[in-house]
Amino acid sequence: MAYPARFHNEFGYGMLRTRLIVGTLLALWGLGVLFLDRYFAPWYPISFTFSVAVTFALGYELQHLLPAEVRPRSWPLFGSMLLMVIMNWAGALEWPGSPLAWITGGLLISFLVMFLVEAWCYTVPGHVTMRLALSLFTVTYIGFLGSFLIQLRWYFPGGTHSTGPATLALLLAIFVPKFCDIGAYAAGRLFGKHRMTPLLSPKKTWEGAAGGVLLAALGAWLMVYGFADWFELDTAQQFPLRRNVVLGMPGWWATLLFGVAVGIAGMLGDLMESLIKRDLHQKDASANLPGFGGLLDVFDSILFSVPVTYGILQWVQ
Repeated sequence: MAYPARFHNEFGYGMLRTRLIVGTLLALWGLGVLFLDRYFAPWYPISFTFSVAVTFALGYELQHLLPAEVRPRSWPLFGSMLLMVIMNWAGALEWPGSPLAWITGGLLISFLVMFLVEAWCYTVPGHVTMRLALSLFTVTYIGFLGSFLIQLRWYFPGGTHSTGPATLALLLAIFVPKFCDIGAYAAGRLFGKHRMTPLLSPKKTWEGAAGGVLLAALGAWLMVYGFADWFELDTAQQFPLRRNVVLGMPGWWATLLFGVAVGIAGMLGDLMESLIKRDLHQKDASANLPGFGGLLDVFDSILFSVPVTYGILQWVQ
């Protein structure tokens, strides 16, 4: 099928097609993890393996974006990443206290260990403070923020222990910011005229941002009121956003506002990763994913939006 040259040039059809193909493959991979793992509740071994693999991959990409002389040391960094993932299973292992308390404790232990390692390996002055700061930044950015995504695996609103609400919560956390990405890209290509952040990301426009937020809100509504039934998640009476009234407003209206909030947070996450890459003179986190760059370029919006998703769902339950 032939497309007009204007469509190719202004809309970026080739790039959009690549993004859609790779994005669909990633989505199918994610759906397999989400739905197959439901049969292994509450241990979720597939989610654990997936979490470790993605966390390590993101940590590796960010580590190698940084200058070699201040790059975090590998074994304390990845040991800390593994510890952060393990702490998320505190509830499943029936450890006393809140899982978030264990996760915060894991972050503290990681910082102390990395501090001690730097002292043990110290030879000459010049880079220790910066390397230690970047090590803590990497673990916080990926390990701590990513923990909110893992914690949604045990989302049980109203005391129910059905896996349906947790699966829907994860779907929202992953796909709503991706809807925003796609909407922003398409609207920006078609209608974008006013640059939003000329220094951080010159191609982003206010028109694209509006399109992204609109598609994020619509995507959230479709997933809560349509996809949940298709997937037979049994959430009609259990998922908070499916109620007739949520925080004094109709449930469908609250769902749209949820999509707006998560979409905006995801957009900020994308911009913040652009800030990192711009400061380090890099275009992409890596070249591992055609059309996206690296895995960090895929998860940047999710890392920022998932604490918002978690917070809102905890608030309305």
